[in-house]
Amino acid sequence: MLIKKQREILLAIIFGMFIAVSISYLQNITLSVILIIFIGGALLLIRNKVEKALIISILISVFCFSVVLGINTFIYLTLDRIFILLLIVYFFLTTRRYNLTKFEKLFLIFIFSIALPTFIMSMLKDYSLLENSFKKVSLMFIEFFLFLFVLSRVLVKYKPEKFMKQIIFMGALVGVYGIIEFVAQRNFLFDFIIQHGFSYNETYSTSFTWGQVRGNVMRAKATFSHTLEFAGVMSLLIPCTLYFILEEKSKSKKILLSICLGVFLTGVTLAISRSMLVINLFIIIVFLLTTKSISLVKKISIVVIGILTTFLSIIFLFDFFFPEGASNDQSLGIRSSNLLNGFSLIKENFLFGLGYGYIPPGQVYDNYLFSLFIQSGIIGVISFISAFLYLMFFHFKRINKDINKSNYHLCMFLLVLTFLLLNTAFDAMSFIAVSKIFFLLLATGIAMNEKFEKN
Repeated sequence: MLIKKQREILLAIIFGMFIAVSISYLQNITLSVILIIFIGGALLLIRNKVEKALIISILISVFCFSVVLGINTFIYLTLDRIFILLLIVYFFLTTRRYNLTKFEKLFLIFIFSIALPTFIMSMLKDYSLLENSFKKVSLMFIEFFLFLFVLSRVLVKYKPEKFMKQIIFMGALVGVYGIIEFVAQRNFLFDFIIQHGFSYNETYSTSFTWGQVRGNVMRAKATFSHTLEFAGVMSLLIPCTLYFILEEKSKSKKILLSICLGVFLTGVTLAISRSMLVINLFIIIVFLLTTKSISLVKKISIVVIGILTTFLSIIFLFDFFFPEGASNDQSLGIRSSNLLNGFSLIKENFLFGLGYGYIPPGQVYDNYLFSLFIQSGIIGVISFISAFLYLMFFHFKRINKDINKSNYHLCMFLLVLTFLLLNTAFDAMSFIAVSKIFFLLLATGIAMNEKFEKN
């Protein structure tokens, strides 16, 4: 009992420290008061439900405050990062035995494979590289690895399926906001933040406007820093939504989940992300063709309807996606030019790359795998792909073997596949909100499997 109270006191002290630091760093007194009320209210509510309260706080803040309402320290300490750190601290204070899964071991190898060569390169060539690299690798270890490790174990004690539905519902709310933003052609959240002097991550100040307009139309991006981030998050939620549509018994809930699916697809469309829309349609077709919950006749009917809808959409929405005409679209030309420049860098630094976190000035790569090749060489790329291919293979071989959980394994397989495909479409792993929500979904899926095994 005493140990439990000591832990709660320690957690309260940590909360208090964040409040104090927040007040000292935030110039806006209104925001400071809001933060105090928010954290104070959380303390009153949690008591013996610390983990659950922190998980819900992470869910809300990662969707709504991933680039705003934070403290500008060594890294930009947003609310979701604060709650993630608190959950990790609380977990290691209350848990004594730790066992790593094979995927977690492979992901740790990936982090090590990019950290060690970068450290060596910075010592030999450029010390200034070390600080930026240290930030990126540290965030990857904390926000991805430790977050996955802790959350997947904590959620087993609760109802991970219910939490997955809450993630979908939160994503749908953000998606609806993105649709409203597009229709109104207004950036409500960031306009409000900038006009009232609220804190936001200045790293993203250019992306609040850069890349947000195509053909004089403001692309939807909702609460995120960029349209690609918004479209990426919507895309990740699609496999999980399809799973629950098939597994849910209630017709009203099926309809609600179908509406959520429609919101996600509409959000990606209004973000005017052509590559991600193709990825989404591909994932949906694979899911429908692979699942055993739908008869062959229904599968063929759905696929035919889907192909016809896609064909008609291409005809009627062509000008929307290519406002300057396909031949005049500069996007492909810019990407091709950057890729050609990148190949010369890869040849010169094939094994270990230039150092993780370093990209030559003026170069932008819309492909994380290619960018990783430049930064961490073939070693980094192989270790990254190996970790996620293992996870895909783990679930793929169980789709036919484990009939009772066939749709679950199909969902997880397609979730990982979606994430890998997103990393070929843009720099998804470096967009923190996209990666964070992927690991949030992955941790929840792992907890669901643990719950299945126990039952």
